[in-house]
Amino acid sequence: MLNLISADKILDASFETFVGRTHLFDVLGQRRFKSTGFEHWVQTEMIIALTDRNYSVTTERKVRKECDLIIDNSTYLEIRVATTSDARNKGRSWLIDSMEVHPGANMYLFVSPMTQELRNQLTSYCENHNISFKEKHLDETWSVMVASRISLY
Repeated sequence: MLNLISADKILDASFETFVGRTHLFDVLGQRRFKSTGFEHWVQTEMIIALTDRNYSVTTERKVRKECDLIIDNSTYLEIRVATTSDARNKGRSWLIDSMEVHPGANMYLFVSPMTQELRNQLTSYCENHNISFKEKHLDETWSVMVASRISLY
């Protein structure tokens, strides 16, 4: 049997890692820093957070598995970060686009400012595709969200 990490554990780890640090998102999200590897920094922070919680984490085979992190050899986590809530790809929400572009992942971690419109789009998509979704607010603007194709809530 697969040893799958729950989406709640990923959500809690990301919340604990980034709460109180949203000023970093505000600064690094400025246009002049767009090529700094902001998303890779978030990935690195999550590797440390999950490793500190005694999970086995690797980035090996991430291209073949279509995800950023492989946790305990069974949870394929795609991480996406946007510094604006209106980031879109061909009219679709960047959140929805990342789930469709990375179907090999079974969980998705999103770090972003969240508007009601974006939340409604994501909620509707998840309901129509049997995907669980949870969110925690880091502050009045920023949120961490986990969407899971695995029902372990």
